[in-house]
Amino acid sequence: MIFIQSDQSKLPFGIAKIESERCPLSVNEQTRNTVIALTEDKNKNLWVGTFGGGLIRYNKKKNESLHFFNNPLNENSLGDNDVLSLCTDRSGIIWAGSHLGAGVTKIQPNNAKFNLIKHESRNQNSLNDNVVWAIYKDIENILWIGTYKGGINRIDLQSNNFSSITKTQSSNSISANHIRVIKEDSYGNLWIGTYDGGLNIINKKSKQAKIYKYSPADDRSIGANQVQDILFDSDSVYWIATFGGGLNKVVISGNPFNQQLKFKRFNSNKNNLQSVSDNRIYKLYKSRDGVFWIGTYGGGLNSFDPKTEKFKRYPINSGEDDNFNIENLMSIHEDSDGLLWLGSYGGSLTSFDRKSGKFKRYSFREGLTSGVVYGILEDNSKNLWISSDNGIFKLNLGTKEINRYDIQDGLQSLEYSGGAYFKDVDGNLYFGGINGFNYFDPSKIKSNTYIPPVVVTSVKVLNEHVKGEQEELVLDYKQNFISFEFSSLDFSDPQDNQYSYILEGLQDEWQLTESSSRTATYTDLRPGTYILKFVVLIVMAFGARVLHQSKLKFFILSGKHGGLLV
Repeated sequence: MIFIQSDQSKLPFGIAKIESERCPLSVNEQTRNTVIALTEDKNKNLWVGTFGGGLIRYNKKKNESLHFFNNPLNENSLGDNDVLSLCTDRSGIIWAGSHLGAGVTKIQPNNAKFNLIKHESRNQNSLNDNVVWAIYKDIENILWIGTYKGGINRIDLQSNNFSSITKTQSSNSISANHIRVIKEDSYGNLWIGTYDGGLNIINKKSKQAKIYKYSPADDRSIGANQVQDILFDSDSVYWIATFGGGLNKVVISGNPFNQQLKFKRFNSNKNNLQSVSDNRIYKLYKSRDGVFWIGTYGGGLNSFDPKTEKFKRYPINSGEDDNFNIENLMSIHEDSDGLLWLGSYGGSLTSFDRKSGKFKRYSFREGLTSGVVYGILEDNSKNLWISSDNGIFKLNLGTKEINRYDIQDGLQSLEYSGGAYFKDVDGNLYFGGINGFNYFDPSKIKSNTYIPPVVVTSVKVLNEHVKGEQEELVLDYKQNFISFEFSSLDFSDPQDNQYSYILEGLQDEWQLTESSSRTATYTDLRPGTYILKFVVLIVMAFGARVLHQSKLKFFILSGKHGGLLV
């Protein structure tokens, strides 16, 4: 296909004529400028660089245009509105060149569709606070968003109507604007856990709240005013996780909004190993076999039998990895095969096989480039979606392949929040962070499958560069001081790549190095045949751990051969 800028309906081209079709790119005066550069991406979208009008992506099938402009307040925006050159590389990245010192902008187009909702200062139909701590979607398709200081935001996605419930001077008001958890009981009441205002139960119709706070004079009051999680075991037994007040149990009869609740506390006791390991409880989870799993902050993992009311503590430091640590648990999930997945602050992601009792840690080597895992959700295709302090990761439970998504994919930021994750009945996933929240259909998120080649970029013999490309080197016996520099042709986030190499004939173990030190140096090599292999471990920008092998063969001749051969 040939793209030509013209106002004519038909263009003479040599002795033939090209039937032309106009692409309606300009939708406002800001983009009515001269077209300077064109390129096509792997999805057949046309990218148009203009002089003064920024960059335009045109989808011919849908006849839609999307415009990108420079925003001085956003370092991730287009570098300049004068786009003089465009290029699509083999990995699918688009490079946009500007002038007058504006440099080059790197654009990573993909099929990811992470919807974003956040606070907009001039838009009433937006969040009233960007820091999202809790997410819940009810049976009426209403989203309830708990925020750091904006109380509860109510969002009707169909009508795009936003409203909020905040603390006021009214006696029926919620007790705090710092919301940690939102759940709904079978009577249609919202149970709200706050950071410092205890437990709130809200009647959705009247918006009135009943407040339960800790009282040192009442041992049947809630154990602490920071409520982290809520678990409904049945219509009559509810469990409350408090931060500092242990596990709390509530038994009800009828609509709890019409009752005065009493709490039974389960606290840590250093003299009783069958008590909970720490009173700072962050997460409650019930597995399919009826076992309760309790994630504590400081005491690791506990299981709990609600019939005997006894706890079992699991070791904080165990497993094959010396760095294994599940001390500060943030999330617990049982996958479709019965494996438990644990997200922790500082210990990354860990799987727990209850049958064998073995733990396995997933971290940088596996492609999960974050030590903090806030939330874990499983989609309907056996993938785990993991929120962290370094974006969102997708882990395929079958292949164990890990993909990473970041701000350029539409994420609210790289930093997410503990407790702010939810899966609705349609399979859509929600993750909240410090700049709003994302929601998406996981089946529509496509991964980057490009595997970049690994090449030798430089060879030095006796500290002198060897000119030209070499598949094999033949060296004199005096040329036994040699160094190789190598790199992968992946420009998405090259600083995240790792490399491993081995010199067969000399080394027995692979050498691991970071992207900042991609050089292998050897001295005093004896005459013989050597093969330098790069079975490279590339933790790519999209997270996948890729094995890609390259090699270079070289010979060092004995003294009797003589001569400089390179």
